[in-house]
Amino acid sequence: MKLSAVSTGTSSLLASTPANSPIDGYRDFKFGMTVSEVVAVAKKTCKSFSEKIGPTRVIGSRCYETGNNSENLELWLWASPGAAGQPVLVYVSNEAAPYSRNNLSALNEMVSSEYPIVSRMNEDKLKQVVNGQDLPVGNLYAGGQVALVVEWKIGPLKALNIYIRYCAPEFVAQMHDVFKS
Repeated sequence: MKLSAVSTGTSSLLASTPANSPIDGYRDFKFGMTVSEVVAVAKKTCKSFSEKIGPTRVIGSRCYETGNNSENLELWLWASPGAAGQPVLVYVSNEAAPYSRNNLSALNEMVSSEYPIVSRMNEDKLKQVVNGQDLPVGNLYAGGQVALVVEWKIGPLKALNIYIRYCAPEFVAQMHDVFKS
């Protein structure tokens, strides 16, 4: 069994999965869960959450709270092959830390200690993102199921953040397309 969680000082950010197996989700959120199943888990693990439609997603705030540490999760559900057209969980995004070179380096070290890297972010693209370009840039790990992403968070307080994202095995090609160099 791989290490079930690595603490960054703010939260435990890595999925637990048997070595050499596809990643099956993030913590209690498993790929293939229906909207009602995701909402039931969010009710237990998040201080607050909301459902968004088009595409279906659940936003969880202050999830897995312990002391001063918690996680902000975005859970995306799409109609997946074999799911009879019903939206199921295929993608989890965890807001890991505000962007800094030190945070990026520490998170990359943490993630790469658990999952083999398959694609590194382009340094020129990273500079463009840091300078305000609104595109994500990231490293891919674990056959493309895990991404360490630098991206602008859009909202009332625009901020450059680092995310750890997980996708279901059938969506690896889409994740890889986003980060082509």
